[in-house]
Amino acid sequence: MNTKNQIRLSSQLLFAELGYEGTSLTKIAEQVGIKKASIYSHYENKEAIFLDVIKNISESYVADIRKSFSNKEGENVEQQMKQAFFNYIESWSNEEDVINKIYNRLIQFPPVELKEKIREFIEESERLVDDIVISVIVKGQKEGIILPDMEASKIAYTFFSLIVGIISESSYKQIPDNMVQATFSWEIFWRGIRNT
Repeated sequence: MNTKNQIRLSSQLLFAELGYEGTSLTKIAEQVGIKKASIYSHYENKEAIFLDVIKNISESYVADIRKSFSNKEGENVEQQMKQAFFNYIESWSNEEDVINKIYNRLIQFPPVELKEKIREFIEESERLVDDIVISVIVKGQKEGIILPDMEASKIAYTFFSLIVGIISESSYKQIPDNMVQATFSWEIFWRGIRNT
């Protein structure tokens, strides 16, 4: 792994544990095992590292969702959406996950000076993810699996609202409890959009 990637990954861990304000270039250099001055060969400052971390997380998030919705042999739209729904909840309910820690800190306590740039990254990744989900829903409507008279974007909004609601409770519920709630939520959601 090259030094720039090591800096980004080490910074990601520190930002998750200490937040933006609590992470210094000195701590990053110590974590990587290099001198602080060496960081400047790869990044202009801490802000540039942080934004690179956020950009990388956003791109990984979109790639994971795209993979989660990829059409596997023999899977129909219902199976794709259900699998993605449960993958999403299981992944984002893991409080120990570094990416979740950073993402949650960003939404709740973004560094004031970077708030606008962070918002842009998040909005762009959310837009791309919405497009992925909407395209699967439209496919399901064309195949007669999902009600054709419902707006695909509204179905996608509801899909994500259920996920966010379940994930938000993960701070005080165990993951098995979340998955039970997810099962009930999925059954009702699917019954409401399926074309019977």
